[in-house]
Amino acid sequence: MFDDPDRMNDFQFSQLHKRVLKLDGHHSNPMNIDSHCEIDYMDAFGRTPLYWAIERGDLAAVLTLLGAGAGPNIPTPRAGWTSMHFVARSHTTPLSRALRHGDGAAKIKALIAGGADPNLQYDETRWTASHLAMFLGRTECVRDLLESGADFSLKTVMGSNVVHFAARYGDLEMVQLLREFESILGKALTECPRDTLHDLQDFRRERYISAITDTWWSVWSDLIRKETLEQSINYGAVAEPQTDTNDLSWEDEADYEDAVEYL
Repeated sequence: MFDDPDRMNDFQFSQLHKRVLKLDGHHSNPMNIDSHCEIDYMDAFGRTPLYWAIERGDLAAVLTLLGAGAGPNIPTPRAGWTSMHFVARSHTTPLSRALRHGDGAAKIKALIAGGADPNLQYDETRWTASHLAMFLGRTECVRDLLESGADFSLKTVMGSNVVHFAARYGDLEMVQLLREFESILGKALTECPRDTLHDLQDFRRERYISAITDTWWSVWSDLIRKETLEQSINYGAVAEPQTDTNDLSWEDEADYEDAVEYL
C-alpha cells in the first residue's frame, strides 16, 4: 500500500515515520533523529514511529527511538494498544522471524528498560499483552513476557487471567511452558477458574480450537495442583480423561483422593 504515491499523503507520515518504514530512500544508513522532530507523532493509523519499528522487527530502530525518548506506553486512539501489545501481536509480522531467531527477549527487555509497562490493560476488554500473546498462541512471546516479570494474574473484564487463557486457547507446548514457570505464577494459578475437561472441550469445539488430548490434560492437571481441583470436585463432577478425547464422560460425586490419583 506504500507504493501508491496518491495515497501517501492520506497516511500522514512524518519524516521519522518514513525513515523507520524505509520510505525516504535511506535503507542502510544509521537512523539519526532530529531533536526538533515530534518523536511520538501519530500517523493516520494511530501509530508512532516506535510502533512501526516494533512491527517491522527493527531492533536497532527500537533502541534508537527509545534512546531518543520515544514513549512506549502511549495508547493508540482506537484500541488503546501500547508497545507491549504490538510486540505480543508481532508474530504475524516480520518480527515473528526475528523472535524465532532469538532476539524477541531483547526487544521486550529494551522496551521495558525504556519504560514500557507489560501489564497495561487496554480498552474495555482489559486485556494485557500477555493475554493477547496467549490468545494468539505466541509461545516464545509468552516466555519473554514471563521472564520480564509480566503479571499473569491480571484479569480481563470477563474475569479471565492469562493462565485461564492457556486453558482455553493453549496447546501442549503452551501449558508445558507454564509448568516450567509454575514457581512464579502463584496468584495466577490459584485464581484461575476451574473449568472441567468437558467445559474446555465444549469451548474449544465451538471455536474450532484443537481438541484437548490426554497428555495435555495430564500436564494441565499437574500444573493447577490438588487445591485447584477442589472447586470442580466440590461442584459434584470431575472430568475423566478418555483414550478418545472427543468422547468425554463424567464421574459424579467422585472421591477426591481417587480423582487426584487418576488425574
